Amino acid sequence: MASLLFREPRMFPKGWGNLSIPLGLVEELTSDIDQGNFESGLTLKEESIIWNDYSLNDKMDEEDSIVAKQGRFLSPIAHVLPDEAKYCSFVFVEPVVSACRRQQQESETSKYHNNERCKNNNNKNRNNNNDSPHPATIVIILPGTGEADISSRLQIAQTLAEKHGYASVLPDVMFLGDRCPPDQESFFVQNVEHMALQNVGSMQEAAALALFFLQGEQNNRVCLTGFSFGAAVAVCAATRCLIAGGGDSTLGQRLACAPYVGCSSPAVLVDGAFRRMVIWDKLQEEMDENESKNENGAWEQTSNCYGRGSKRRTRRATLCEIRSLSDRLRNYLDQFSLPVLVERNLKREQELGRENRLAAVCVAVMRRDRIICRKRSQDLIRDLQKGVVSSSSDAFSLYHLPGGHVSAALTRFQHHVMLIEEAAEKLNRQTARHELTIEQGKNS
Repeated sequence: MASLLFREPRMFPKGWGNLSIPLGLVEELTSDIDQGNFESGLTLKEESIIWNDYSLNDKMDEEDSIVAKQGRFLSPIAHVLPDEAKYCSFVFVEPVVSACRRQQQESETSKYHNNERCKNNNNKNRNNNNDSPHPATIVIILPGTGEADISSRLQIAQTLAEKHGYASVLPDVMFLGDRCPPDQESFFVQNVEHMALQNVGSMQEAAALALFFLQGEQNNRVCLTGFSFGAAVAVCAATRCLIAGGGDSTLGQRLACAPYVGCSSPAVLVDGAFRRMVIWDKLQEEMDENESKNENGAWEQTSNCYGRGSKRRTRRATLCEIRSLSDRLRNYLDQFSLPVLVERNLKREQELGRENRLAAVCVAVMRRDRIICRKRSQDLIRDLQKGVVSSSSDAFSLYHLPGGHVSAALTRFQHHVMLIEEAAEKLNRQTARHELTIEQGKNS
């Protein structure tokens, strides 16, 4: 796949960037958590969101069953992002019948949907939460690698709305689509710094959205999901939510995750076929420059090339140098991975004296994936079972699907949707059991 789509390496044309900025964000986050500020950077209020109308006419052939609004909020890491990436936009999709119920309970100037649409609706959508003014199950669908267009996720959202009455949230991510700097080519980030920021920032934005909907209504349930890059962000965001809401014993019981062909670390870039995208010559050029400035030849984190155009090298990086660069890049990117969050959640469980896990996790991996190598898939499964998913016997499901990354993309509307459906079903079952246990405790 990589050899066909990425014939010329285009990742990191401006080298390493300022590696200390993303590391500073992680250090600040972990420090806040250690000091008891568990929701650091995740506080998202209704007044913080700018709502606008969103037309589905040019996105779908038939949209009578769903309606949508667009929200926009300032990213938790906006202070270190370029202007184009500072605001996170998302599309909120729900069944028409749910929107109409809510509108009946709100004022005539409801910020969600117009009355005319409700009058014309014949309630052909059958919401499975008839007593609720809105869908109790909300699915946050994160984009895959390079997925700037919303159409595929919108089709998944429509299916979930029509079959189950679920709402969906479709966020964008920084350094992709409209949130790219003007001199960035497609989704190829300009330096390693931007890749690290993308992982930290996307995780924080997705977690903020999940907590916003979980805390908005007591009966809300949220399932985080995504394909490829989106799956990696989803598992990290779900774990971040657990840490943030550890004091709320019901939060994990209302949260699920369905990673569709994902991994636990952005360092997958180094291990799989995507390594062919990296401009290793540029990374080595900066290593040479740094070593020439330091008598001991030590590699240091500098920002001397940030924002500077690419300089032509006089030679290609050797195979030995590429191996060394791969190790350095892998070690750096692994600092922004799921295991870091898992260790924090395990520590949080010790403080709480109880399990602090997701109600349900459903995972799909490909048997012949050359983008995400087998070891990275195994690491994801291990990390989820170690400190993310509930120890309940039916909380975790794992599927090994035939084919590779291309097959996963081609069968997404079948397998990804089924994965979400199972995770949501497990979540709803677990929530019902938890509520029954609480009720029995009150009556005893």
